[in-house]
Amino acid sequence: MKDELPTYGDLEVALPQVKKKASRAKFPELLRLVNEGLDIPLAFEAECQSLQKVRNCLEHRAGMVGPEDTKGADALRLVLPILKVYVMHNGEEVELQYDMGEARHVHAGQAIYMRRDSRERYYKLGESIQLTPADYQEITQASWIFVSDLVVKLPKRELPKSLAPAPDATARAIAEGA
Repeated sequence: MKDELPTYGDLEVALPQVKKKASRAKFPELLRLVNEGLDIPLAFEAECQSLQKVRNCLEHRAGMVGPEDTKGADALRLVLPILKVYVMHNGEEVELQYDMGEARHVHAGQAIYMRRDSRERYYKLGESIQLTPADYQEITQASWIFVSDLVVKLPKRELPKSLAPAPDATARAIAEGA
């Protein structure tokens, strides 16, 4: 049969080899390998790498930013893609963040907007990285954005209509920058 779909048995045979290769790769190499398998490269490679650098600092140096983290720069930079939710107030964007308390009320009839944006944080040499609940929320949201970008870029194979999942319009919109 031409272009036959792989079976679960095929996956069981291939998975150990893929896991072995992936577990040996350093993060930049792993991203390169992933991008090689995609028709369109991941949109957030730099952001993924910045999060990985912060993770490495947290894991290997208990969050104390050292020279190996900054590589000659003044600070370790974390860039996260976010979904910025905001309203327009007197011609200016007012971001609605989950920790704004009373300031996040929206008036009846007021339009709420959303777009993909980035949030940057810098951790200076010698500084201890301290993450707040809001930081964890943004890291979780960024991880979802990373995965959504990957999922919509995976090579497509025709599935029988009975097995085809419903399209996830939200994930597609995020990955396409809507």
